[in-house]
Amino acid sequence: MKFNQYSYLPVDQADILKELKEIGFDLPLHLTEKELFEWFVRKVYFTYKNTDYPLSNLVADAETDLLSYFQSDREWSPNISTQWPSNCSVSAILLTLKIRTAS
Repeated sequence: MKFNQYSYLPVDQADILKELKEIGFDLPLHLTEKELFEWFVRKVYFTYKNTDYPLSNLVADAETDLLSYFQSDREWSPNISTQWPSNCSVSAILLTLKIRTAS
């Protein structure tokens, strides 16, 4: 994947998956979009023994934290308004989900 602040250069899906795997993101493509998003966010918080804690401190919408959203029966929506820490790229997450839906 080649990103900068101005553009995105298209790269073959196989190359994207290979590069993600090389940095520790071996995507479980059998998961649903919602499950894959949860997997990805938990992976970002690898320094926590219990990843429920950071998820419970992120906002999914005005009434729901991200952990509750993942544990609910609510349908997947890419429009959840999570407050991301500076080390987590929303564009990377959305790209990950596009990889999942493209396969």
